[in-house]
Amino acid sequence: MIEKNCVFIVGAGASQVYGFPLGLELKNRVIDLLARADESILQIYNRRDVDSFREALLKSSRYSIDAFLENRSEFIEIGKMVMSKILVDRERIGNLFMNQKSVTGSPHSYPIDGDWLAYLFNNLMDTDFEKFCKNNVQFITFNYDRTIESYFYDALKYSFGKSDEQVVEVMKNIKIVHVHGQLGFLPWQKTQAEHIRKYSPGPRDLEEMIEDLKIAAAEIKIIHEANTESAEFLEARAILKNASSILFLGFGYAPRNIERLKLQVDIRNKNIWGTCKGLRVAESDGINRKYFQGSNINFNDTDCLEFLRNLSRNTFNN
Repeated sequence: MIEKNCVFIVGAGASQVYGFPLGLELKNRVIDLLARADESILQIYNRRDVDSFREALLKSSRYSIDAFLENRSEFIEIGKMVMSKILVDRERIGNLFMNQKSVTGSPHSYPIDGDWLAYLFNNLMDTDFEKFCKNNVQFITFNYDRTIESYFYDALKYSFGKSDEQVVEVMKNIKIVHVHGQLGFLPWQKTQAEHIRKYSPGPRDLEEMIEDLKIAAAEIKIIHEANTESAEFLEARAILKNASSILFLGFGYAPRNIERLKLQVDIRNKNIWGTCKGLRVAESDGINRKYFQGSNINFNDTDCLEFLRNLSRNTFNN
């Protein structure tokens, strides 16, 4: 059980293991999707607009769609819709609990390579059902997908054989803040009906698919759209202010994202760790000096699972 006040700051790298593409891969998937004349997109936008967006994105040389849309605001609406199409199709329960790339040839094999949520659930947050919500852990995610809440919901429900109503009561106490919005709200989150969509909806006809995309696109914000003083960012800063330990998982350390969290204001007496897979030493050192006052962030060049396994239990417990 996690006793210390731990806050996980989650980036795209943490969702990659569950089937979601990173920035450049997402961009390339969007370009490919538009080239294939996806029927659901062409029901919303005309061919000329789709081709214009695809050509501009392809030739922009930007590493991500967010970076491209920052200077091409005329494509924001279609950009969100097409991103939502890619990400909604990756929100599959199977990707959370089954290894889709199993060397045995069976897509139902366990474990998933790099499954950090399973490690967190089984090794760090493990306790009985009634006490699970007493884990002193909170999540700030920059991702649109609902992976964390969907994972915990199903893991709790099927581990303990509890009803949906019982699981919902526990999940209300696990704080997960999406600072850039999310792909709609899950049915058990009991929000406005027009913003609700399932995590893994199963077979849908074209009309249902289009409605799904509209819900998802309406609830996400690209980086430069996000309001620094939004309720989500204010809540995230309040959470960080009270944290004992801050852990970055799969985070890219984009300057704007770090600045919006205003970590520089109060990082004294906090333990800070972070994955930095793929970063050169000079890059991680530069991030440390610029945003963490060269103080106490401990970088780990591993994936999220190995990162958690390398940490001492003293990180999480008194």
